[in-house]
Amino acid sequence: MTCFLPAKRGTQNCWREKAEQVIDFLDLQHHRDSMVAGLPYGVRKVVELARALCTEPKLLLLDEPSSGLNVEETGDMAFWIQDIKHELGITVLMVEHDMSLVSKVSDRVLAMNQGEVLAMGTPREVQTDPGVIEAYLGSVDEVSSLRRTAQSDAGPPQVASAPRGQCSRFSGKRGGHVMSTTPPPVSDQPVLKLLNVESSYGPIKAIRGVSLQVRRSEIATVLGSNGAGKSTILKTISGIIDPRKGSIDFKGENITAQDPAHIVQQGLSHVPEGREVFPLLSVRDNLLMGAYTRKDRDGVARDMEAVYGYFPILRERAAGCGLAVGRAAANAGDLAR
Repeated sequence: MTCFLPAKRGTQNCWREKAEQVIDFLDLQHHRDSMVAGLPYGVRKVVELARALCTEPKLLLLDEPSSGLNVEETGDMAFWIQDIKHELGITVLMVEHDMSLVSKVSDRVLAMNQGEVLAMGTPREVQTDPGVIEAYLGSVDEVSSLRRTAQSDAGPPQVASAPRGQCSRFSGKRGGHVMSTTPPPVSDQPVLKLLNVESSYGPIKAIRGVSLQVRRSEIATVLGSNGAGKSTILKTISGIIDPRKGSIDFKGENITAQDPAHIVQQGLSHVPEGREVFPLLSVRDNLLMGAYTRKDRDGVARDMEAVYGYFPILRERAAGCGLAVGRAAANAGDLAR
């Protein structure tokens, strides 16, 4: 019954007023009475921020506020963080790896690597610090060499021997086991081709007009900041997300929006972020799950041994990134991502 006392009612009215002020401050009026579960991810991040502001903090700790946000949402988040400082006078300590956001909102930046402080200063001072550049991009000589290579590279790249025993379909020698074949040369013919692909999460466009080709036996990398759409590209290729526009060809066959199981059967394997393995199954059973579409038992057994040879620790441990890669390799696919 205490909640009906005048003092309690006054406190509750104060809380409601504060909540309404924060809703107005962060432009959440349109979502005021919406269930959070049905909101876009970017709006949920703003709701998290709003909840923290309702505590009237003197110091606000933000752990990667741009995580999972697209470019537009990251821009909005930078706007809110700046307003929190200038209009509310709240001190902010932020952990972040998106340098565009860091540069927009930070007065001072502390850069770290392997648990140690590399540099401290303004965003520009830290960005140009030689120690920071070497830690995140490599030495100046290495960066210059990569630039010269990129500028002079003409035609398909040639496969060269790598110090770690580069392999395709388990070639080379690892863990005391000799693998099967040597890497075939890179072909001019694309094994994977994306043309003007567009995918969305609800009303939020994650990727727009993406076109790329991956040639047989080539290692291609999609590089981008957090929320740029890198994982969305892989999910769209795998059939986990249906594209709204564009086409995807694999080995000359159009696999756009096909069932993921069919795509796997065509020889395309996906190793997702987050080590998506079956924790209650053994290593062997996880690998067999990767080979469930195959009928050649002898071939599966050989590839199982090859995987154990390439990742020797799998004989001793039950889970990990190597297990996820090994499971994908057991599919004997033509393309692994």
